Amino acid sequence: RSCFFFQAEDSIRDAFEKLESIDTKITENFNEVAEELIESLGAKGAVSAALAQITGFTDLKALLPRSLLQCAEGFITIQFDSNQELYGMGLVWNALRRVLPAEAVEGVRGMQLLADGKGAEFDFDM
Repeated sequence: RSCFFFQAEDSIRDAFEKLESIDTKITENFNEVAEELIESLGAKGAVSAALAQITGFTDLKALLPRSLLQCAEGFITIQFDSNQELYGMGLVWNALRRVLPAEAVEGVRGMQLLADGKGAEFDFDM
């Protein structure tokens, strides 16, 4: 699943529940336009478009790659694994500085140790 999905999932579920709760006496007034929309986009396309509009996710920028750690646009999440327990992030920073140019290391954000202490994860500027 993409970061977009996790970001939008709650909004989509909320919209779904609200749509189900609308009285049919109200929705009947939209049947003609709904049929036109279904003819134009197909049933699945019409519902998907309506949900996108209702939840506010209509901009293609929402689909741009994002990191999993901080959901930051233009970043990817990287996991650094170690055979031994890390007692701080210094070892990770030193390893990155040995293999990457300084400007690349400056693009690292949000580093944190893994729960088992045998690695770290961080977002990296693409």
